[in-house]
Amino acid sequence: MTTTAAAAGTRRHTETYPAEPRQVGLARAALAAWLFTAAAGAYLFAGWRAGGGPRRPRRAGLVPVTVLGHVGLAVAGLGIWVAFVITAAPVLAWLGVGLIVLIALGESIVALGVGAGRTRLDAGIIAGALLGIATAAALWWAYFDVVAIVAERRLRQAQASEQARIARDSYTYLHLPIITGIIVFAIGVKRTLEAVDAHLAAVPATALCGGVALYLLSLSAFKRRNVGSFNLQRLLVAAALVALVPAATVLPAIAALGLVATAACGLIAFEYLRYAEARERVSHGK
Repeated sequence: MTTTAAAAGTRRHTETYPAEPRQVGLARAALAAWLFTAAAGAYLFAGWRAGGGPRRPRRAGLVPVTVLGHVGLAVAGLGIWVAFVITAAPVLAWLGVGLIVLIALGESIVALGVGAGRTRLDAGIIAGALLGIATAAALWWAYFDVVAIVAERRLRQAQASEQARIARDSYTYLHLPIITGIIVFAIGVKRTLEAVDAHLAAVPATALCGGVALYLLSLSAFKRRNVGSFNLQRLLVAAALVALVPAATVLPAIAALGLVATAACGLIAFEYLRYAEARERVSHGK
């Protein structure tokens, strides 16, 4: 009788507090997303102000809308986290982390402008900027076209205890190398545009190729955690980019960037054509 009553009490407690482990795990992931966003925004804003801010826009170096837009996204991220803590809706945690990916990709575009702004504008700089934008667009597509949608659905449909583990693995541990890959690529592309006709040193060449490789490798691990299988073509392209690093030190910087852009855009074109039916099913929620 006592055992039955205890079991019933345990069931009632579980039914009353089913979301507690889920909420704790996802809240941490969403909070980590906001802290990263806020820190980056504060750094940009402080650098912009130190450079002269609105009084000396040319010396400040960054477009005001970029700085203020980043800070605005940090504020939006805080709002998303507060809303998640109140509602415990898993989609809000996913939005908070996805916001980081968007901001990091935006920083790669900012890096293009900073690198190009230090040299005289010519055909090489324009071509390099276009190649950098094409690469950033390919990275955006690789994350948001299918991977993010499937991961969000997996998170939404999982049981409470599994949601906490997914939040820990997918949206904390695995997103760290994803974001790092974008930032490393941004460093490499900035150095590339500073001297498009010169040869890259070992560090910027590694950043240019290795950043995209790390990003693709991390996305494949992200897929493995949520779907159960690796993305073979992304692993192959990541390996090819790592192998490209020695060549990137002897080729002109613009040529090295062109090879990276070709690899990234070629991968997206292949996936777009090869998995058209699967993408259609995902986009319609099937």
